Amino acid sequence: MLGLLRVMAGSRGEPHGEELWLPLPLTQAELGGLLGLTRETVARVTADLEAEGIIRHVPRRGFAVLSQAFLDLPGLGIVVSGLVPLALNCARELVGS
Repeated sequence: MLGLLRVMAGSRGEPHGEELWLPLPLTQAELGGLLGLTRETVARVTADLEAEGIIRHVPRRGFAVLSQAFLDLPGLGIVVSGLVPLALNCARELVGS
């Protein structure tokens, strides 16, 4: 999930003040299906990232990245480089862009 959000930030992020808005109007179940995760896992990871002040989730609208450090995590792109482009293409198809 972190990889998808990071790639979305780089390709579709919209600056809004101190935040970077990532339009991703999917349910937790849809996002989980896209990434091969359960809805419960998506909910838990989202809650953890919100509690840490890294993101803010607006259900069925998207995510706001609150921490620049999230975008600068070293090595994350290598870990998810194979899965994220596929997931990003699927997300684009789902949101119709």
